[in-house]
Amino acid sequence: MKTKIGILLMVLGFVLMAAVAGWNLYLQREDATAASESTAALPDVLAAIGENKSVTPPPGAVETISVSPAPTHAPNPEGITEVPSPTPAPTMKVVYAKNKPYVGTLQIPSLGLTLPVQAQWSYAKMKHTPCHYSGTAEGGNLVLIAHNYKSHFGNLKELAIGDEIIFTDADGLVYTYAVDAHETLQPNQNGYLTAGDWDLSLSTCTVGGTMREIVRCNIVSVP
Repeated sequence: MKTKIGILLMVLGFVLMAAVAGWNLYLQREDATAASESTAALPDVLAAIGENKSVTPPPGAVETISVSPAPTHAPNPEGITEVPSPTPAPTMKVVYAKNKPYVGTLQIPSLGLTLPVQAQWSYAKMKHTPCHYSGTAEGGNLVLIAHNYKSHFGNLKELAIGDEIIFTDADGLVYTYAVDAHETLQPNQNGYLTAGDWDLSLSTCTVGGTMREIVRCNIVSVP
């Protein structure tokens, strides 16, 4: 009897190890895809900013807006839908690269990151690049969100107080921020994401999606 129980526990152990290995492999592939997508989009976004292209969507561009509440970063969120919106009113100027709207680029020198930032958020869009969630660089309380891929916001916790964050908007104007605080929130504390008098907030989920990691920043240089 003890032998059978031992064999069963051993089999269960192997199954769990295989499941963990499979899940880690899936996450690595997701991260690699996200890194590739961001890297591929960045030159076009930088070129569009440099050329100061029109905000008018190019032929074939498709716009969507999310009608869900604030992101909870759940693995399989329910109730997330998108509806077509031919001419959404952007809160920030956008440029287009490969028919996608972007509000600018984000640099985090201490993490070695330069990332394009899409104009509107959705769980699907965040699989490619960080996204604009609310606020503006000019007006303040700018919130940018991304998945916790290491190639995106997965290492936010490593930022030190005073680290430099640089956001370049669609007009090419450069806003420089300094990290001022770290916060860890429950996923359902959506309203708190935009609360407070912060010039910039970067948000992602922790590993497993159980909590939300937020880096709060204050501006140190304006264009």
